[in-house]
Amino acid sequence: IRFPAWVTSAKRYRVTPAQRRRFREDLILPVQRNEVKQTVKSAFATFVAGLSDVDESTYFKEALDCADSGFLRAAAVMGWSAAIDRIHRKVEQLGFAAFNTVSAQMAAQTKGRFKHFNQKQSVASLSELRETFDTVVLWIIEGMNLIDVNQHMRLRSCFEMRCQCAHPGEAPVTEYNLMSFFSDIQKIIFENPAFQI
Repeated sequence: IRFPAWVTSAKRYRVTPAQRRRFREDLILPVQRNEVKQTVKSAFATFVAGLSDVDESTYFKEALDCADSGFLRAAAVMGWSAAIDRIHRKVEQLGFAAFNTVSAQMAAQTKGRFKHFNQKQSVASLSELRETFDTVVLWIIEGMNLIDVNQHMRLRSCFEMRCQCAHPGEAPVTEYNLMSFFSDIQKIIFENPAFQI
């Protein structure tokens, strides 16, 4: 190894062929073969491990399992399923009549936030509610004051990510995208007292 002339106090070291071979065998080849196990959890793995799974549906458990295994698109799809399932069960708890009444009131508005809403609902069961488009459900739960406008928009973004993950496309899904996604559904739905069942 040659050191620049200005390095006067540096010791000169020679790497022997045996050291090179050992370096290659002990470090380079295991990395190339993907044999090196990560010992420190990534920020994403730590985040996923910290998400609560408090008596949640199997959807949420499957979402966390997918995320933990690196199946990010599947994790987003299952995560949204868990969130909308909680929303549906809350609507069922509050009563379908309340849901229908609010949707009719919103559809009748000619000015204000809901003036363009025209999706009057007549839901009588959980099965019928599950056939209602998720975007319509988000509008109605805002009208029911379960979420505010900002929470609605964040959940709409989560729904859009779910759609992008469920359909072919070139948009990448990264661990950072998924951390934002899970953070939003965790805080806005699962930890929100308005959605406790």
